Amino acid sequence: ASLFFGPSVGGRGEEDNDDDDGDDMFADDDDDGDAGVAVAAAEKKKEEEEEPVESWPISKLKRSLLELGEDLKGVTEKEELVSRMKDRLRKQAAVPAGFVYDPHSSYYFSHERQLYFDAASGFFYDGKDWIKDLPK
Repeated sequence: ASLFFGPSVGGRGEEDNDDDDGDDMFADDDDDGDAGVAVAAAEKKKEEEEEPVESWPISKLKRSLLELGEDLKGVTEKEELVSRMKDRLRKQAAVPAGFVYDPHSSYYFSHERQLYFDAASGFFYDGKDWIKDLPK
């Protein structure tokens, strides 16, 4: 079969050279859906924890800091990127479970508790008051 000339060009008759086996060549081969993505993200995080920040390429440092909402204007040296990343990782280690970074507010937020968390001060914000201890 020819894509341009039809099924029988050059006297080949009914011969079909199409390798279509019914599979979608763009479909994901894994059947676990989002679980594969979660596993890959966990493995990447584990690798980053094991790999010293100083050995990260500049592009990875910049990308990671930008994802965390860091303003990199005026930063020209790798040492400054490393210092900021170490500071972020240290603060991130103190974040309570269930809180995720919100780049719009620059705080961590828990949808379940409807609270913000400031990693620098260790205080929580409920939209009205700053609280030192996590409410039960």
